[in-house]
Amino acid sequence: MIKSLLKHTSLLILVIGITLVSNAQDRKTLEKKKKAAEKEIRYTKKILEQTGKAKKDNLYALLAIKNLIKVRERLIYTLSQQVEEVSNELVTQKEELLTLEKRLAVEKDNYAILIVNTYKTRGTYNNVSFIFSSTGFFNALTRLKYLKMFSNEQDRLLHSIEDKKLQINDAIVRLETLKTELESLLGQRMNERNKLEMDKIQKDEMVKTLSGKEQELKSKLKKQQAAFNELDRQIKLAIQREMEEARKKREAENKKKGKTSDKTKNGITVLTPEAQALSNEFSGNRYKLPWPTETGFISQKFGNNAHPTLSGIYIENNGIDIATQRGAKARAVFKGEVVSIFQVPGMGKAVLVNHGEYYTVYAKLEEVFVKQGQKVNTKESLGTIFTDDVGKSELHFEIWKNTDKLNPEQWLTRR
Repeated sequence: MIKSLLKHTSLLILVIGITLVSNAQDRKTLEKKKKAAEKEIRYTKKILEQTGKAKKDNLYALLAIKNLIKVRERLIYTLSQQVEEVSNELVTQKEELLTLEKRLAVEKDNYAILIVNTYKTRGTYNNVSFIFSSTGFFNALTRLKYLKMFSNEQDRLLHSIEDKKLQINDAIVRLETLKTELESLLGQRMNERNKLEMDKIQKDEMVKTLSGKEQELKSKLKKQQAAFNELDRQIKLAIQREMEEARKKREAENKKKGKTSDKTKNGITVLTPEAQALSNEFSGNRYKLPWPTETGFISQKFGNNAHPTLSGIYIENNGIDIATQRGAKARAVFKGEVVSIFQVPGMGKAVLVNHGEYYTVYAKLEEVFVKQGQKVNTKESLGTIFTDDVGKSELHFEIWKNTDKLNPEQWLTRR
């Protein structure tokens, strides 16, 4: 019976232990998500403050408030998950406490029975007479083992009772800690819900204000599209120049080795081994590339984007735009070589970095730190992002594979 009880108790402790470890891992992941959302809320609010001082236009601020709403909703969802996790853990902890209390009661009863039996035995014999009254040597040895086992079991039960008391005290402390944590999470969630309602009111007011600026917004949109077209033209020219240089370099190498040209079916020259290795390495980092800014959010996605306020109007984007803070730096997302630096009216300076078959573009820069032909490393600063007269600091970022435009969101690590 004792062995069965110990086995059952060990199994129970193992199950509880596994559950607690699993819960701890889940809660750790949720806490990480919560902190990431809180960080994004902080810098989005800074962007809002930066643009809030502008009087000419608040379209950029509208994009910021929309992102703030999206992130706050994500934070509320994470907080709700945390509330559920802590609530479940609270139930588990209560069950564990109840189980420990039951085990303690059982062992107290067992100990009491043992003590009663001890007194009954002492009432008839003392330990010495109990042994010497044996009928023979082996009987005496058996009685000695019995007394030792009796004493050991008494000590074990006593230590077990004390240990259970300590476990119960620890369980009570954990229970109180979980209750405090749950109350805190519920308070945070309520606070974020109230802020979310205020953000939505602010967004509606912005939309209403901008609805009266339709002609002004259309004029700005026309200039923006012209700037995008010019950027696209210059990128294509720069990439074509690079591809031509690569072709000439490869043909020169083949001539030295007595080989014929080795173009692909698409007419693109095969890269040098070094360039191909770099290209393969870049290709293997899908969804792993660092962001080209330390902080920020995507204010305009790749492809066709509906205008925030103009109904039926779409903006074609060959990359993504990342809203960030004043004075922020653009940084290389992967090692490579700066192959072109050029100016685009309405989009500031642009830097084109080669990564074998792949190219990355960083536009809307005010100051450039690198030079053409310079090798750059991952996360190396390329330049300062331009801030316009309405407080907008926004990096335009593109990824190309030869002459094909790619969606940068499918390459950058997910925040």
